[in-house]
Amino acid sequence: MINQQNLELFYDVINESIYKLYEFTKEDYFTLIINSCKNIISNSVNQSVSEEQEEELMQIYAKLEDIDFKVEEVRKALQAVVLQGCKEKGLKTGEITPDTLGIFLSYLITKFQKDDKRRIKILDPVIGSSNLICALNNHLEIDLDLYGIENNPIMLEIAQVFSRLQNIDLNLYLQDSLDINIKDCDYVIGDFPAYKTENDTYFDMDCILHHRNSLKDDGYMLCIISNDFFYRDKENIFKKELLNNMSIVGLIELPKNIFKENAKSILILQKNTKKHNCLLVELPDFNNADKFSQTLKTIEMWFKNQK
Repeated sequence: MINQQNLELFYDVINESIYKLYEFTKEDYFTLIINSCKNIISNSVNQSVSEEQEEELMQIYAKLEDIDFKVEEVRKALQAVVLQGCKEKGLKTGEITPDTLGIFLSYLITKFQKDDKRRIKILDPVIGSSNLICALNNHLEIDLDLYGIENNPIMLEIAQVFSRLQNIDLNLYLQDSLDINIKDCDYVIGDFPAYKTENDTYFDMDCILHHRNSLKDDGYMLCIISNDFFYRDKENIFKKELLNNMSIVGLIELPKNIFKENAKSILILQKNTKKHNCLLVELPDFNNADKFSQTLKTIEMWFKNQK
């Protein structure tokens, strides 16, 4: 159970550190997030500041002493810091994956695993700040090997310090996602951005086609995609290429209210199998307990029939 006071305390300490460090160093907001987290991890001040300024910062970090924070309290506080950072820099926050989706994807993985508790390997090829994969880690009661790819060095550093603050062993690669394969993954998961590349293709489609090669046979991809995904594939070029060695297992339309801009769905794919009847459901608002419970029963029945 999350302690809201602990969550708010962790957020307040990082936020206070960010503004104090800005006063001392005038660095970029995301750099201030990284440096604040590094200071908390090392319980020291790693920037060039005066003794008096160092003492001010250490008094801020001392507020976290002797408190046993749960990993989800830390993760939620850190995600709130990133959202605040996006607002400070005038960046869109609508593309940041909501917490509820990390929990829902962990539910789907648990259902696909059934009673198989072996160690599994998960890759997020568009990891960003690592919120999605950290949420999976915090909700899955399975031993995990976690991998992430990010081409923005600042976001990669944020993912590094965020995972360390949650004691998550996360293997990270600073690289273009289309230039690297992490082999033998059980799952590839991600919130795939939809934009046109220099080759006049769409990044989300290219990324899915590329990282199917990261999967083991029978491995799954759980792809958060925009609802216009297949409409953009006007000539069915993507679909024909995809179905060479992947099957569409399911398409789950997400509630319209959880993304501020484009509506999205979860596309479920499996490598080298033709066994499944396709799961097609529309999720109601997560806050509508009755309707959501009924939809979960439909999903549970679908899993029960996949034998």
